[in-house]
Amino acid sequence: MQNRRLGLLAVIFAVFTVTSCSGLDSSVIPSPTRPAIQVVSVRTSGSVNPGGPKNVVAPKNNAGESLVALSAFLTISSASGTSYVFDFGASPSSPLPFGASVSKSQVLIGGSYDSNTPYPLGISGTTQSGRSFTQENFVLISQ
Repeated sequence: MQNRRLGLLAVIFAVFTVTSCSGLDSSVIPSPTRPAIQVVSVRTSGSVNPGGPKNVVAPKNNAGESLVALSAFLTISSASGTSYVFDFGASPSSPLPFGASVSKSQVLIGGSYDSNTPYPLGISGTTQSGRSFTQENFVLISQ
């Protein structure tokens, strides 16, 4: 039953990945079948912190060129009522190359979630040529 539920949630994840872009030429336009960012994993890392769980978000650059900005916004139930922001440190002086993966961990202060529920993970970024994109994913947080 658990494998069947995870298979269904994987289908939901695949169906609800939405991407929008500005200024991309047709050779690098991400689409729902090839989004700008591939979410490699969203998982709990290590032991539980008294303030909340420590989570790791790991995206892969699938945008067709290097990225000079990349952030993710995980929306789960939080004490503050806001999303958790993951900034991956891509910049003009330190771009994330096409095909490379990166990860960022953060303690989700006051956060709570169910590992069987898909949560929105918004992603925004800018390519080295100045093209921007946003993407909405629904992800499961693995433990």
